[in-house]
Amino acid sequence: MLPDNIDVNEAYHPLQNLIDHTTSELFLDLNLHCKWGFDGSTGQSQYKQYQIIQQALMIIPVFYHISFWRKQTPSSSRFCRPIRIKYEKETSELLQDDRDEIEEQIKNLKLTSIRLLCNNLQVEVRVRHYQIDGKAVNDISKNSSPRICNICLASPIQINNDIIQKLEPKKHTLKYGLSAFHANIRFFEWILHIGYRLPIKRWDIRGQDAKKLCDAKKKQVQTEFYAL
Repeated sequence: MLPDNIDVNEAYHPLQNLIDHTTSELFLDLNLHCKWGFDGSTGQSQYKQYQIIQQALMIIPVFYHISFWRKQTPSSSRFCRPIRIKYEKETSELLQDDRDEIEEQIKNLKLTSIRLLCNNLQVEVRVRHYQIDGKAVNDISKNSSPRICNICLASPIQINNDIIQKLEPKKHTLKYGLSAFHANIRFFEWILHIGYRLPIKRWDIRGQDAKKLCDAKKKQVQTEFYAL
């Protein structure tokens, strides 16, 4: 049994200390570029651990004539420096509060001093919020619907209309970048859904006959993929 009045539901590491420790291991570059982000995980098997949120710091590949640090999967959370992990339900309010807290720490980051060959190096660290998925972008940009583009606010109907050429992007959302990993997933899903609908040659599936045709095509495509 746990002692009374003790409730631990998160582990946290101050960003400044994490930056200093990371920089001391990669001291060959005077400008260290990093990206940070957060993501939630559900369906945990441990008792009463259904929702888990992880915040992590990534090191962007560092080059100076030769490669000092190269990560083969830069959009993956593998080989990350964890900032915080907490057992709490992922909500829009929670993500916004966590984002504001980390951004405030980034503003207050100081130069990291490293002693190398009798010289004192001053390392400037730049951290950007690029490690982020579509749901988190919608939450922190206050986009009410996942079907609406969080960059230009275009609805599905507008995307198929010439008006899309006149819509201006929301500049404050551009700083979050575009995850190539998630873009590849979405484009692949789009291709799959088009393939499932080839028998009816339309996007919306109406009627039981159309549904049966699409389900049969979907099963065929999945079976052929599994056989590869």
